[in-house]
Amino acid sequence: MPGHVLVMLVTVGLCIANLVTDGVPRGISHTLAILLPAGAVLATLLVRRVRPALPWWLALGALVVLGANQVAFLVQVDVQGGPTPSGPLVALALPVGYLFLLGAVTTILLPFIRRDGGRLVEAAILALVGAGLVWVTVARPALEDADAPTGELVYSLALFLVLAAIAGMVARCAVAQPAARPAMVYLTVAVLATFLGNVGRVLTIEGPVDAIGAWALLWLLGYGALAAALVHPSSEHLGVPGASRDGTLSTARLTLLGFVLLLNPLLASAQEAFGDGADWMLLLSGTLLLVPLVVVRIAYLARLQASAQVALTHLVSHDELTGLISRRALLVFLDEAIARLSRPDARGLTVLFLDVDGLKATNDRYGHRAGDQLLQTVAGRLAGAIGVDDVAARVGGDEFVVVCEGSPDATRDVVARVRQVVGEPVRLAGVELAAGASIGIVELGPGDAVGVDEVVALADSRMYEDKRHRYGRAHVDRRRRDGPEVTPSPTTGPVPDRSGTAADG
Repeated sequence: MPGHVLVMLVTVGLCIANLVTDGVPRGISHTLAILLPAGAVLATLLVRRVRPALPWWLALGALVVLGANQVAFLVQVDVQGGPTPSGPLVALALPVGYLFLLGAVTTILLPFIRRDGGRLVEAAILALVGAGLVWVTVARPALEDADAPTGELVYSLALFLVLAAIAGMVARCAVAQPAARPAMVYLTVAVLATFLGNVGRVLTIEGPVDAIGAWALLWLLGYGALAAALVHPSSEHLGVPGASRDGTLSTARLTLLGFVLLLNPLLASAQEAFGDGADWMLLLSGTLLLVPLVVVRIAYLARLQASAQVALTHLVSHDELTGLISRRALLVFLDEAIARLSRPDARGLTVLFLDVDGLKATNDRYGHRAGDQLLQTVAGRLAGAIGVDDVAARVGGDEFVVVCEGSPDATRDVVARVRQVVGEPVRLAGVELAAGASIGIVELGPGDAVGVDEVVALADSRMYEDKRHRYGRAHVDRRRRDGPEVTPSPTTGPVPDRSGTAADG
């Protein structure tokens, strides 16, 4: 029998024993229903490598503290016959136990909040709305009828809201994380049972100690479910959330968030209209919780939009295969670099147009995947050869452009490194391919006023001159973009002829 099933069966059995017995036997069954899940958690932590372990040690602490509280009840009420348990342990055990329990579940939720924060915030908001309605319609009237002090009202409301928010987030994780779903379902049961148990505590606060009756069984089921969550094998996935979820907001969900912001003022107005008086505690605490959560949700959306904008900008400005900047981005950069030549502190500009050798032959012989790897290798080498202020771009199938700012003397080392790295052999899947590239170079000096298209066209033309020099005219593609001769722009004047082909070196 699976361990988690055994834990729940034992818990249910002890709950039944709690219903059909009285006095000391009932107290013993109640105590065992807390301490046995604590033992299951401790045994699992000692036997199995649990990651992360912190939340489960906190859960163990919660069960131990709550178990100690129940032992005090067993001794003082069931054994000694006292009316109610008393003492510092009894006064502190319940809030401290809940603090440990909430800390455990919150720690479990942290990795999921990082991945699916927007949806988890929505779930918490909706759960808070539900808790507020339960408070207004059920809990607050019962506490007021019992003349509960303000401290009890504040404590109960805070507990309701916190438990509800955590229950909503855990339930969301149970839906969105298939790998961890069984453990998350157990955790959802644990938190919901604790919430409903506190509803029962509030409803029976005016009666005798044992008036809570069946409501107490919800706490016991919650403790068993908490232990079963760890014992279940899917708890191994609690520290490894799945892929991030879509965090966009539909119109309907955005409208719902707007309604949530209006709900507290609407409830207060309705209470005033019917003469009950506005619930200032709910109005204050609900506003202090709901408004920041809605703002956080919108902040998640804004961050998502910003990330999408960055991704879109990168997609437009970079070549998907090589990661180098695209032709569009290159032309923008080159235009700005040419404009800087008119400054008094201008240094110069060197443009290299490269046509990589052997791409078609590689594609034909080894497949397009190998051709892609060839281009990626060349692109990586170019990126490593240039300076931090220089750029390399892929402008066509096997064509690259490098732009270096600086005087020809200053950029000569960069040009030499580019020639060297593109000429080194490329190893693909155990096959070493001879590499190389035809290179056309254009150098511009301070004060040169030329157009971007003219510079690129001249570098392209000189690249073909280099190709003819390396392979002979018969091997140069006749369909190259010779076109008409590059003519000066009527507004910029001729392109200065400061450089030749790569072969002129």
